[in-house]
Amino acid sequence: MCTPLLLQDKANLVEDYVADYPHLQSQLLQIMDTWCHPSFNTRDIARQYQNVPPSRADKLNQKMLSKLVFRLLGQYNLDPGLCPNVMNQRHLGALRYLFYKRFVEVCLHSTCKMYFAMKVCPCHNEGHQMPMRKHLLSWLAS
Repeated sequence: MCTPLLLQDKANLVEDYVADYPHLQSQLLQIMDTWCHPSFNTRDIARQYQNVPPSRADKLNQKMLSKLVFRLLGQYNLDPGLCPNVMNQRHLGALRYLFYKRFVEVCLHSTCKMYFAMKVCPCHNEGHQMPMRKHLLSWLAS
């Protein structure tokens, strides 16, 4: 029921619909979290609902969904652990920002870059390791 409303950019109606049902709130957030996985294509959802105008369905993207998920997590006072994909994307974004500040805005000698990469920023989360290695390699090559 909520998917067509989200495709039509009617998040306020979705919020009202699940407002008094904590079980529905957590299910909604978990579904939206699966849509925020990097390999998920939100256009696949829009194809299932042909009667939704395509201009509205295009607004359903991972950035908008993650903002909505965080807003609903706070509004309903739910555990962020319900949304691992959104949390991982936020952590990766924070790491990308830190790497940008360290490697792009501050011009460092290449040996300093390697020291920073190896000693200061170890990635203990296995899901973060490969994307961060790619970012590090691209910055180290510059």
